[in-house]
Amino acid sequence: MIRVVQPAVPIIFSSLTPGPARWAEAGRRWETNRLIQDYITTQPDLRFINLWDAMLTPEGRPRTDLWMADGIHSNHAGYQIRAQLMLPLLGAPDQKTR
Repeated sequence: MIRVVQPAVPIIFSSLTPGPARWAEAGRRWETNRLIQDYITTQPDLRFINLWDAMLTPEGRPRTDLWMADGIHSNHAGYQIRAQLMLPLLGAPDQKTR
């Protein structure tokens, strides 16, 4: 729908994440990310942010320090990773927050 109104606007897609509570679905979620990333590489002004790899331990398991107690939602540290990966694509905020 965005492309109809503003065909040249950049769009950034954040990958699915490897939350501990959904680790049983890791294979399917990883494959979903791969398919989306493959599609994105064929599209102009469309970018993919790989949160998956950034939220894993060196052993390839979810970093438990990045999640709320439910194991699904990111905590502050998880959102810090998101912001760190997005900032180079989005640029600095227009306004400073409190």
